[in-house]
Amino acid sequence: MSVSGPRTADAAGSRPLIWLILSLLPLTLIAAIVIAMRSGYAGLLSPWMITFIWVGLTGALIVLRRPGHPLGWLLFSVGLFTNIGVFTITVASGLVGEGRMTAAAWADAAGNSLLTGIILMIPAILILFPDGAPPSRAWRWFLSVVFLTALLGSAAALLNGGWGGDIEQAMLVSPLRARTAPIGDVISQIFFIGLAISMIGAALSVLLRFRRSRELERRQIKWLAVAGSVEAFGHADHP
Repeated sequence: MSVSGPRTADAAGSRPLIWLILSLLPLTLIAAIVIAMRSGYAGLLSPWMITFIWVGLTGALIVLRRPGHPLGWLLFSVGLFTNIGVFTITVASGLVGEGRMTAAAWADAAGNSLLTGIILMIPAILILFPDGAPPSRAWRWFLSVVFLTALLGSAAALLNGGWGGDIEQAMLVSPLRARTAPIGDVISQIFFIGLAISMIGAALSVLLRFRRSRELERRQIKWLAVAGSVEAFGHADHP
């Protein structure tokens, strides 16, 4: 009783703050919709965006039930930062229409930086699913590689422009590229290699956990596989 009492009080005291943080998800989505309607940006309601919003809502529900569970916050972060990234890109699209190309390039690079980093939350979630801890101590090191890859991808997008710093598919070239080339190109190449390693490693961690798990956890992993299939479909039209 003496242990559970303070924890319950702490959880109750932090609930207004949790609600405040979770409210950022619909607020940023509404802001992105308003700006997209004004700028004519058509990517807001694409399948990949909708699936990421759904991931964020799922995370919000987990946070409300279990605020200390890291998976809930990770899932929520995917939805929130996707909203912010798309909002920033819609702002860039509007600035292009106004002829403010330098400001548009900054906004586009910032948006792509967020969207690049957030994709690495997917392998992180797979490694931590379902109990919020890696399958073993060795996987903690691999999780560090995943987060390092996210930082590299975000940096490459900020320096070059384009998702992952891929200049060929960038709507606008980052204003930093002229001053930092070829650093952004090198980081971008490392990022895409790290992205492939992270995705493969995350899939292996799920298989390893499935082999070691019991019936309840196996059912959870099967549902995860279904959700992953939906997520992959959502990315089918997104470069």
